[in-house]
Amino acid sequence: MPSNLSSWMGSSEPNPKTKEQSKPKKNRLSLLTQIIAQSKDQPIRPSEYPHTPESGPPGVLINIDYQGSVGAAKLKLYDITKSQIYEWVDNTGHQPYCLTDLSQEDLSQQNDVVGHSGFLKFEEGLKYNLLHDSEEQYTIIIAKDPLAIGGRPDSIREKIGRDHAWEADIRYTQCYTMDRALTPGLLYQVQKGRLVSVPQEFSTEDATKIRGLFKDDKELSKLIEEYLPLFLTPASSLPRLAIDIEVESEFIDRIPDPEQAPQPIISVAVVDDTGVGRVLLLEQGSQGREARNLPDTVTVEKFDNEKSLVETVFRILWRTPILLTFNGDNFDLRYLVNRAKKLGIPPADNPVRLRGGFRGNPEAELEYGVHIDLYRFLHNRSIQIYAFRNRYSEVRLETVSQALLGEGKLPLPDEINKIPAHLLAQYNWQDASLTMRLSTFDDDLIMSLILLLMRISHQG
Repeated sequence: MPSNLSSWMGSSEPNPKTKEQSKPKKNRLSLLTQIIAQSKDQPIRPSEYPHTPESGPPGVLINIDYQGSVGAAKLKLYDITKSQIYEWVDNTGHQPYCLTDLSQEDLSQQNDVVGHSGFLKFEEGLKYNLLHDSEEQYTIIIAKDPLAIGGRPDSIREKIGRDHAWEADIRYTQCYTMDRALTPGLLYQVQKGRLVSVPQEFSTEDATKIRGLFKDDKELSKLIEEYLPLFLTPASSLPRLAIDIEVESEFIDRIPDPEQAPQPIISVAVVDDTGVGRVLLLEQGSQGREARNLPDTVTVEKFDNEKSLVETVFRILWRTPILLTFNGDNFDLRYLVNRAKKLGIPPADNPVRLRGGFRGNPEAELEYGVHIDLYRFLHNRSIQIYAFRNRYSEVRLETVSQALLGEGKLPLPDEINKIPAHLLAQYNWQDASLTMRLSTFDDDLIMSLILLLMRISHQG
């Protein structure tokens, strides 16, 4: 990655890369090799999950979520030196809340508020009202869980009325992040049960130049000091995997329904950022000759039944710190989960948690690590227009890869379940490889952008 996240801003557009230059780097140990070694002869779900040490090494804060089972925020820290995730569950007592201009006396007379199953207590607080340019007294309604505040038809927000509720539409994780002054994408560590910030180191020369540009503006100078660490702290190079699945289909132009998952998964390709990969082939779905014309770093593993293939994929995902897909929210991970149900794989062995429906803002999250869907990232109009100067017109793996890498998908000569094994492996591998190389091209530009956006938006 670039020495700091401001360096990519210096050029008018990302550097065009040749096919050779866009290949993953090989300057570190293979993450996939480590995962395969760790998971050999082990249960699908690691027995040590979740890993929540009393003290841990510095790690990049890459995710903040709410863990309903313990009623607290859960943070994921990425220890890059070991390519492992460890978790910290909030122990500060932070609780979901909203503000209202109604008095405690008025609220105490509303049985649907004080009698609400999620209601905990009232507190008083002063808040600065920007519209009135003055400090004002508000009642703070504290609840047992985020959904008690908002998100359900019978939430406290609805009981007191939206006209009297403030900060009731903010997702709890965003509220928690801002209240705790946390910055995803920067380094933190756990010391004796406490989450502490690791001092950020960045170029004093760059900082001096930037400060000099705004030395006569006191207001901007204050903002500069706040934002310097976000832009100048070097972006850690995060070991990661990319995955792509292929599903048996009767028609070349029809995508199987990921909710119903009616057809077998016949091939899964996984690759890490060093170029090491595996293609898992279902023998009954791979006709003909042995797989060939693949890089020396790629291993092909054949399975005589689909359940074993999916279990192997799950075993890998339970140990993957960062997973890249292209449309994995909508298809790949959703199909894997729903197909696993049909194959009788126990829910406890499932490493993926689905949110939303297939057509209603779907999300697929990893229990252990973090999932990044590059389709959603590249679909963002700001990224498409400002970061990549409209170099791709459609957000498809083929068009984006051709525009940014100068290389696209392999042509598919027939229905995917009818092509021979060597072509199926090549086709599947190429899709996974393109997904990974979108994250490695131009000195890890896309990963740098993701880290930068995490920092300035305070969202993990």
